[in-house]
Amino acid sequence: MWWRLDAIVLLLCLSRPALGEVIETEEQKPVESVEENDQQESVPDSVTALSVFVRSVNSVWNKNVVRTAMDLSHPGRLLGRHARDLSSILDPFTAPLSGVAQTVTYLPVFLQVLAGGVSGIVEVLGKGIVVVASGMGYGASAVAAIGRSIQALSTSVPSLVAALVVVGGAIIFLYPGLQEAAFTVIASTVLALAGRAAAGARTFVEENSIISSFASCCNTKQEMPRPFSYSLIFLLVATLTEARLKLIVNGNDVLVTYGDVEVFHHTPTRSLLSIGTGRAGYTEISGNFNITDIIDEHTDLDTYVDGSASDTLVNITFTSSTSTELSASLIVQETETGVALPKLSISVISSVPAEYNRLWVKFQAEVDEKVFGGGEQYTYLNLRGYDFPIWTQEQGIGRDSGLIHNVTDIAANAGGDYSTTYWPQASFLSSRHYSLLIHDLHYMVLNFTNDDYHEVYLHNTGLQATMLWGSDLMETVQKVTTELGKQPVLPDWIMTGATLGLQRGTQEMLDYYNLAKSAGVNVSALWIQDWSGTTETLFGHRVYWNWKWNSTYYPGLDTAIDQLAQEGVRVMVYMNPHLIVGGDLYEEADSLGFLLKNDLGDSFQQDFGGFMGGTVDLTSEAARNWYRDKIIQNLIDFGVGGWMADFGEYTRTDMISENSAFTTETLHNALPVEWAKCNREALETSGTLGNAVPFMRSGGLGSSGYQILSWAGDQNVDWSYGDGVASTIVAALNLGLSGMGVTHFDIGGYTTQAPFLKRSKELFLRSAEYAVFTPVMRTHEGNKPESNHQFYTDEETLNQFARLTQIHARLLPYAKDIVQQSSNQGIPVQRPLFLQYEGDVGSWDIMYQYLYGPDLLVAPVTDKMMDVWPVYIPGGDQWIHLWEGTEVTGPQTVVVNTTIGYPPVFYKKDSPWATLFLEIGQEFGP
Repeated sequence: MWWRLDAIVLLLCLSRPALGEVIETEEQKPVESVEENDQQESVPDSVTALSVFVRSVNSVWNKNVVRTAMDLSHPGRLLGRHARDLSSILDPFTAPLSGVAQTVTYLPVFLQVLAGGVSGIVEVLGKGIVVVASGMGYGASAVAAIGRSIQALSTSVPSLVAALVVVGGAIIFLYPGLQEAAFTVIASTVLALAGRAAAGARTFVEENSIISSFASCCNTKQEMPRPFSYSLIFLLVATLTEARLKLIVNGNDVLVTYGDVEVFHHTPTRSLLSIGTGRAGYTEISGNFNITDIIDEHTDLDTYVDGSASDTLVNITFTSSTSTELSASLIVQETETGVALPKLSISVISSVPAEYNRLWVKFQAEVDEKVFGGGEQYTYLNLRGYDFPIWTQEQGIGRDSGLIHNVTDIAANAGGDYSTTYWPQASFLSSRHYSLLIHDLHYMVLNFTNDDYHEVYLHNTGLQATMLWGSDLMETVQKVTTELGKQPVLPDWIMTGATLGLQRGTQEMLDYYNLAKSAGVNVSALWIQDWSGTTETLFGHRVYWNWKWNSTYYPGLDTAIDQLAQEGVRVMVYMNPHLIVGGDLYEEADSLGFLLKNDLGDSFQQDFGGFMGGTVDLTSEAARNWYRDKIIQNLIDFGVGGWMADFGEYTRTDMISENSAFTTETLHNALPVEWAKCNREALETSGTLGNAVPFMRSGGLGSSGYQILSWAGDQNVDWSYGDGVASTIVAALNLGLSGMGVTHFDIGGYTTQAPFLKRSKELFLRSAEYAVFTPVMRTHEGNKPESNHQFYTDEETLNQFARLTQIHARLLPYAKDIVQQSSNQGIPVQRPLFLQYEGDVGSWDIMYQYLYGPDLLVAPVTDKMMDVWPVYIPGGDQWIHLWEGTEVTGPQTVVVNTTIGYPPVFYKKDSPWATLFLEIGQEFGP
């Protein structure tokens, strides 16, 4: 039986430097070989083979195995949630061991699980205790003293197997007849999982005389001292904690890894950090910015100076070979303990002269790596191959090279581009299971155009970021949402039917409501953007930006609100952070000093297209509190159910805040976050959080923690993929991967430029059928209602729209469940296919389909005059076509009929909501 002990000792002796140490590869010593003593009994061939096999496993372990382990990790994670209770259950059994303490030896040996690749994935947490079973020579019952601190067995199937080893080890000592067979199985399991022993194991053995003596006896087959002579030593791996941060230095080649992922790599020809000087100019017209960014100097910090590392911290310094006055340090630190995959804090601290104001930081990448998020990006789901400025602004009209884009770009620099967005976010999600959040309000560019690195360029000389890690993409996204703040649950009322966008006074609002109701439209709310009145400008009819009820334009609105509430219908209104000059709210804010200032200290008056207005200084606590109270007084107390909290992108760089913490540049990207905070504080102060619903379009890093509901902004009333309804699908998916999991869009789009650009009947109905499978259905008449097809334009449209709202209402139980899931777990309501089917290669390239919760697959029709439509079916699950009832199994692409009103939708056959979906298909099917 002692050959088995030889195997265990060999496993313990196979080690290399622990992660977290600075490894100077040029001085690395060769691994010492184990020599056999010819004068003693030779080590059995089985032990030699075992040693060779362990080393082979360690050397050939690769990323494919790692990814497979991740895919299989779910059962282990579930077990881990309950593992903390194990020690308390075992306490009564461990106490009797004190009477036979001389037969129990505690061996706190930490094994490194699956060296290299697997070490970052498999992790059995806690304080490891290896229990020596009581010696049979003393006649005691063999009971394994399982440690008091078996903590979360987490992140992979090996965790589950390790738990079985622990329990199995205890059992076999109670049944000696099973020892040989069971020991062989468990030893093989340990071999497959461990690959090598912890770096500290050899040192520990050498420094402890009893263990050293035991190991020596095992290897030489000498007579063992008592109590070992009749004791079976079985190593039960209770926990394995290994430092994941690793700094490897080879001259001027510097590598920082975290687990099996290369995070930073500095080489003699590619500097990790660069510093420079530059000048920028920002020209604003109606929220569109023309940015000029001139780089005067770009200096690589190309020389590694020194570095240090511990289990949880890496600190490395670089300087320039041409200018030693330029240097910067990169600090990477684990900031959580007791979790399987802690988050990293990443800092860059430079030491440079004051005139330097530019920084470039390169994050290591892989050629086949994919990148998502970046806030609300409309054009690309996978951002790889493009760069994205982080500067909030109007998304543009057209956003491509087409006629509409070109005309608007010439007229007012308003054409936009693939990267222009209301909600650019300084973050991204990597297919390598991490997300980077950059905590900086300066102008920056996320550059994903290189094969082997991602570059962050910003108008600053330092950087502060957080890197979040998950065992898969779903867990990573959940961590992002948790870190930034989850959205509260939407109230039922806004998901029970359609919110109808109406205007032009109380009577017209009620007339269209009664028309819709008589046709069977399920109505959640009536949204009136012109409730505060209108003003005539050179550009036409505009809303009067004085955010209070205009009783002249909407007589009896207060009474109508009460009457509609009795029917379960809310009234929603409109506001933004700007105030029209001449309105009483502007005059009050101006007198209190609550508006952003110009360089003379006066309230800044900005052209908003036909009238002048001021912007509330929301970065000032006093001004924000004042505006919060106005929201409560003029909207919430008036009885409205919610409001469009529009704008937030128009802050110019010559506007000045009373809050000196913000420069004129950082103020710009700060305002959308402060605007969201102001609205959230109004809900919390008034006690209406969970009932009233403001919805917003602008945002940045931190906005999602304050917002309740987002919307995609102003799309063209056309079929274009650059700026049409199709772009809202990509926007929703990227926004969900960035932490904002609940959004919606204007049915039929908004931006109209007749006669070239006006909404058709088909576009209205196709976008309405798509909106059924989102949390909120809301119509918008557009900026030129008379040119656009509306739900009330003809009877056929009205009847078809009514049917779609009824389907939306029938989906309410499911919608409530997935919105609750989003709020509790941080999983976006609309999610890309690969988030749920990461192992399905085909799902990664699907941009214009999404999963509505876990059980509905939606493929909106985004082209006109289509009778059939291709749908990619992911994974190996069985799906049922909602309208026809046919079954298909993924992965494959199918082509389905797509008559207007019957969008391509499938549900999972084994869904707990299958009965509801079946009923909907039968009730509303063709």
